[in-house]
Amino acid sequence: MSNIDPAAISPEDIDDLNGSGVAPRDPSTYRRPGVRDSVREDIRHGRDWARERAGRTEAHIREHPLESTLWALGAGVILGILISR
Repeated sequence: MSNIDPAAISPEDIDDLNGSGVAPRDPSTYRRPGVRDSVREDIRHGRDWARERAGRTEAHIREHPLESTLWALGAGVILGILISR
């Protein structure tokens, strides 16, 4: 049986347990590859989502150029009025 208090271990430290049931004592030995990998995966997912949305937007603009131009003109006028105040 181990001497670890379960309340003293954070979920991030679970990866750091070396199977011995005792967390490493030296803070420099803490490795969190799971966090780094998760962040990279989230960034990659966000980048893929943004590229997909940009492609859909570009396709819509090409299919409806007059409508897109009028929306852009309206947004420009409204922003111009708000900024000039």
